[in-house]
Order: sequence, then structure tokens, then C-alpha cells
Amino acid sequence: MRMRTRGVVAAAAITALGLLAGTGTAEASTVTHTYSRGKVSFKSNGDTITVKDTRSDGYSIWVWVDNQTNGDYYRLQCATSGRKAPVTVKCVRNYPEGHKLRFVVYAEGKHDEIKQGEFTARA
Repeated sequence: MRMRTRGVVAAAAITALGLLAGTGTAEASTVTHTYSRGKVSFKSNGDTITVKDTRSDGYSIWVWVDNQTNGDYYRLQCATSGRKAPVTVKCVRNYPEGHKLRFVVYAEGKHDEIKQGEFTARA
């Protein structure tokens, strides 16, 4: 019986420490999507967007961000234009905490623009 009591006390202490250590900390998430001409990721901790142009084909990669929570629109200038592929560009933005964001990814050439896809994530 004595051994069991120690285990219960130890488990309670570990649980209490875990709760205290986690207080006030938001868990960061990273969402990454790969497309035919590039790759885009969003890291919620620090609101960092990473855009990577993977093909040297004359197209740049850029992202349009739509705030699904309140309807605000952001045209990101986080693009790979003017750089030679393969290249990675990081942009830091300040989005409202907890808002649902929709990312629409495009490849832009000299005379056209091709939608690569879209995804959602929380800021």
C-alpha cells in the first residue's frame, strides 16, 4: 500500500508541474504544402510564411492571404520574384491571434498567372 501512495503522489506532482509549465504557452503549428512549381509553409508562432520557388522556369511564387475570421484581405509581398530559383523567401506578418487564415498560392510568369492551390491555418 505504501508503494501505491508514493506512485499517486508522484503522479500528482508530475501533473501539477506539467500544468504549471504549460500555462500561458501557445503550441506552434507549421503547415507546409508542396506544389508543382514551389512550396509554401506557415508557422503560427511568429506568423512566418516561407515561400520557395523550386523550378528555374521563369515563374515566381507568391501568396494571397484571406482572413476567414473577419474578412480582411492581405496581398502578401512575400514572393520569389526577381530571384533565381531555387530560392527561399521568409516573411513575418502580424496576424490576429487565433484567426483562421486562407492562403492562396500562385505561380506568376511574364504573361500569366497559375493558381497552385490553397490551404487554411490558424494564426
